[in-house]
Amino acid sequence: MKHKYIYIFYIMVLLSAISWRVTRAYPSLSEIKDINIIESENQTLINIDLSKAAKVVPYLKGSENCFILEFDKSTITESLKTKAFASRDVKLGYLSLVSEEKNVNKSSKPVINKKVKAKFFLKPECIPSIKYLDNKVVLKLSVKENLNKPNQPSNSLMHPSENKFAPVVLSLENAPFKPVVSEIAAQAGMDLHFKGNFPETFSIELQSEDPFNAICSIAVKTNSNFYRDGKIWYLEGSKK
Repeated sequence: MKHKYIYIFYIMVLLSAISWRVTRAYPSLSEIKDINIIESENQTLINIDLSKAAKVVPYLKGSENCFILEFDKSTITESLKTKAFASRDVKLGYLSLVSEEKNVNKSSKPVINKKVKAKFFLKPECIPSIKYLDNKVVLKLSVKENLNKPNQPSNSLMHPSENKFAPVVLSLENAPFKPVVSEIAAQAGMDLHFKGNFPETFSIELQSEDPFNAICSIAVKTNSNFYRDGKIWYLEGSKK
């Protein structure tokens, strides 16, 4: 009977050790749960809610006026994986998952580090700043007054209010395909419908004269047919 308790004790110790090793090898990820955009007269607040605090690295791609937040050891809730964002000051925004392999040393297996990249293509007159509040990241977009002369076109992702669209610069990485393309079509004032099969995510870098030509380039990239039937536009992919 005494040996039985000893065996049970050793099994409990062994299970505790295995559980500790698994926890160390696969730490729990912070989940981006929701994104809320609030507009006021001279600024826009983008509230990003996380399940727990995560390391965030912000940087700006000036040539594309794209503000990027890189969340380390993070993931995305299901409802945000297939969603694109747009507002008065954000021309296009989306989240993407990135997995990176890191070799700690040659004798061990590579460690998979999961990251989330949040990309926001901004109007050129917006100045971004970032603040951390517990499990929330707040991106503030302030408007810089009189940056451009009146009636002078600005170089941004999209300007649907202008008579002539400004050049469309896209640098997308693992972007959700249908939400992003639908948002570009909406900026062009197009009623776009999808037929056939398309990839869930896609990556592309291009510069076009307007959103219409951008979708034409995306159609070529994905081997899709882009055509109009009456007032409705269609993007038709493979039938497999």
